[in-house]
Amino acid sequence: MTVLRCAVFFASLPLLAQQYTFEVASVKPSNPPSDKRNWSSFDTAGNGLRATNVSAMQLIRLALNAQDYQISGGPGWLRDDRFDVTTRNDVTEADIPRSDRKGQQAQVARMQSRVRHLLEERFGLVIREQMKELPAWVLTVDKGGLKLKASESTKGNIRAESGKAGASLRAEGISIDNLCEHLAGVLERPVVDETGLDGVYDFELKYALETSATGKEGGDENLGPSLFTAVRETLGLRLTAKKASVKSWVIESIRKPTEN
Repeated sequence: MTVLRCAVFFASLPLLAQQYTFEVASVKPSNPPSDKRNWSSFDTAGNGLRATNVSAMQLIRLALNAQDYQISGGPGWLRDDRFDVTTRNDVTEADIPRSDRKGQQAQVARMQSRVRHLLEERFGLVIREQMKELPAWVLTVDKGGLKLKASESTKGNIRAESGKAGASLRAEGISIDNLCEHLAGVLERPVVDETGLDGVYDFELKYALETSATGKEGGDENLGPSLFTAVRETLGLRLTAKKASVKSWVIESIRKPTEN
């Protein structure tokens, strides 16, 4: 079973006028056991970033708040080679309550700026931004009515699990933006929020992986419904296919990281 734990969400934000940096950054090749080759973790709690067994592509995705389909170019090692990264921020970050959404977003943007600077300094990353027309999904409230219930939690936690028996998503105190980001990762397409909902929610979603990206209404009866059916029946939301102009990036150059 593959388990992903994530306690921080990266909302789409304009680039900050000021560039933030890590005061100290260690980047070393990772050498995980063979049974954990595809396992990785990110920890942004505290005053820095600790990433274990991560690829350069994962770091780029973190810095840009992007999915793989938004990034093109680069050598093969970009996704294959793994690194351990330990950093300390240039300034101490104050604790910001989850209820302060603007403060949380600004803090996330500062982290993204630091990671991008790390990639530029240590990996020599040069990227070009462009807009690209891509197939997408629009998330709306279903005609049957919303089934989500408002959360009293300020944790903002999400836990995703997948295996032969299907997949599940357990969320506590997350926004619709957070949900769209997760769905975009599963579907490998942008998910545009047109629900008009501005709150945080708790829910549990179970679905069959085999039909998640197809848009089919039903999944394997032994594994559960498709993601689309589960979103409609469990959350009272609907995913509809459309084209959307999406921000994307082209990697023009990158090198393996310099020695510490």
